[in-house]
Amino acid sequence: KPLPHTQLPTDAQRALSTLQFNGLMHSEQRSARMVIVNGQVLREGDVLTAGILILEIKPRALVLRAQDLTYEWPLPSP
Repeated sequence: KPLPHTQLPTDAQRALSTLQFNGLMHSEQRSARMVIVNGQVLREGDVLTAGILILEIKPRALVLRAQDLTYEWPLPSP
């Protein structure tokens, strides 16, 4: 189970707080999932920022890998 985002390392929290989430597409099909961050389309397996990997795109959160630990980052409501 992913750790809460509040347990992310401070440098990772800082990097994520500067990102602008522009949209999200969730699907039962993993290959169709995407998130738009700073105008760039990203998919599961892509690097979000500063070595932070997107493991899973959920309807209202991202599951991220940072420094060998897994975290859940809630996304802002539309």
